[in-house]
Amino acid sequence: MKKNLTLKATAAMLAVSAAQAIASAQAINVIVPYEGQPLPPVSKNFIFGNVSPSTGTLKINGTPVSVYKTGTFLAYLPLPSDSVYKLELNTGTTTMTLLRSIKVEPPFTVDISTQPLVELPDTAQSKYLRPGDIFRASVAAQAGSTVTVTVNGLLKNMPMQPSPANSSIYTFQYALKPGDKAENAEVSFKAESKGKTAKLVSAGKLTALEDRVWRVMTSTSETIPLDTEASGYFMFLLPGTSAIADTRTGSRIRLRLNNDEYGWTDQSRLAKMEGPDNLLPLSAKLAGEIIDKVDNNSSFISIPVSETVPYGVEEKEDSISFDFYYTSEQIKWITYDPADTLVRDIRWKQLSGQTVRITVNFKQGEKLWGYDVTRQGREFRIELRHKPALKGDPANPLSGLHVIIDPGHSPKRVPPLDGAVGPTPYYEYEASLALAKVLEPTLEKLGATVTLTRKGDEHVELTDRPKIAWREKGDLFISLHFNALEDGGNPFTAKRGYTVYFYQPHSMDLGWAVHAAYQKNIPLPDEGMRYGNYEVVRQTQMPAILIENAYMMIPEQEALAMDPQFRQRWADSITEGVMSFMGAQYPKPPAPVHARKGKRHHAATAKTATAARTEQSPKQPLKAKKAAGKKQAAKAK
Repeated sequence: MKKNLTLKATAAMLAVSAAQAIASAQAINVIVPYEGQPLPPVSKNFIFGNVSPSTGTLKINGTPVSVYKTGTFLAYLPLPSDSVYKLELNTGTTTMTLLRSIKVEPPFTVDISTQPLVELPDTAQSKYLRPGDIFRASVAAQAGSTVTVTVNGLLKNMPMQPSPANSSIYTFQYALKPGDKAENAEVSFKAESKGKTAKLVSAGKLTALEDRVWRVMTSTSETIPLDTEASGYFMFLLPGTSAIADTRTGSRIRLRLNNDEYGWTDQSRLAKMEGPDNLLPLSAKLAGEIIDKVDNNSSFISIPVSETVPYGVEEKEDSISFDFYYTSEQIKWITYDPADTLVRDIRWKQLSGQTVRITVNFKQGEKLWGYDVTRQGREFRIELRHKPALKGDPANPLSGLHVIIDPGHSPKRVPPLDGAVGPTPYYEYEASLALAKVLEPTLEKLGATVTLTRKGDEHVELTDRPKIAWREKGDLFISLHFNALEDGGNPFTAKRGYTVYFYQPHSMDLGWAVHAAYQKNIPLPDEGMRYGNYEVVRQTQMPAILIENAYMMIPEQEALAMDPQFRQRWADSITEGVMSFMGAQYPKPPAPVHARKGKRHHAATAKTATAARTEQSPKQPLKAKKAAGKKQAAKAK
């Protein structure tokens, strides 16, 4: 009896403690936006976090907001006029309040009431332009003004037009012509309105180039990407690459690869920039012997080029081409390795006076797995990787395959974050690592070797992750991520779920295989297969994909990211995609015991099963019951 009283007392104490814990747990937590977060001048934005108890009624600035069963919430609301979100949680007995302040950045405006002429940022940069390049200028002035621009020694009082019409922004464009002269020329503006005149001298100067260029060299410590003037990266220059620059706007430098191809980079990425001066020719020779040699399941193509010049790559289904710029060819021999199962032949062509194309054609039915380009001595050394040879072990179908798993992002729990965050809050670096730790043994059970670019809470630079993959000689690269929206994005207007990204052509089939497995197994909206210009999937040495598995900010999807069973579902789907891509078969499960007993056993089992079904049948037809009764009566007699 005393024992029972003790148990009851303990239970009562636990109940009190639980009630106190619940009471103390009553809270409102806003995860995004964080206190004082600067936001762009958008009309609406998302806000998410968590409340306790989850059964409370939540309002934000007077608008009811749904609370998920875990106590998390997500809303998309107008930005408050006073830059303060007011959250109120009614628990039924009390009402709690939380204020969250933000900083809304004002839209770009020009105050011409205090300054009649204001230069806009694109005009304030010095420009070095060539015939055919466009000189652009823009200023702000009182709407309805007469505004002109003058370039000393080149243009005088050229009218500027409001854009759009009746606005206070005035623009001007001029295509430089052969023979135009301007040397660090002053650019000035004049605005006239209601008898008043305002003048402004630009911070930027204009130089017209004719036959002058810069000789530049890239940094010797990193690969330098080139982009077009209006889009993403399209070429990657080896460290120490020499090139010709022919145009400059501010710190942006344009490299002239040949008469028709150009690329842009920033001056900070260049180790040396000589000029502008008289034309400095850059002429490399591709001369001598091209050698094909097979080693360690790769074809190595040695191409003798006298200088480290820019090169471009084009992949096709049955070939890969390399364009060497500022180069002329004097090829004498090509030596093939008889053991090469990938390379059929190597062709060359002088595309122009300064570009040589080397094309490697593949044997019928063979595909490129990946490639790597290095500079060794006076040669470009191109490694063309063959498809990994699986060991053919039925019990371990991925034996022989080395998979690199990249858990996206690194630990950072204070703004600005490295990656996304959910309303609990659950951080993307945690979610990606948790999924990686499930995917790793799932692949290993099928025989694959697995390497993680990040094993715990260590910081790994973005640029180091592809380097790790190649250093470890990985065969596949899979980067795991969880998605987020940019400020101002509406999480409720479109389907939000998973996406698979690729960059290199040889990565597309892996992307499609994993995407098909997600379509089959993952009950989230499909945002499709996409080309993505991401650092980790731009690597060339192996098929590489990036998976956005879900949206951390959406309470239901954050809960899935935290669910061990759903992590396994993602891992199984990725593994299924890898198996499909590799053309591997899952191990057959062992046959049931009865299947190994022979035909007689099958027959006996079938008869027993039939009898059992008859005995267990809850309802027998009336005729069958009567017949059974007559038989029993006959036996009794």
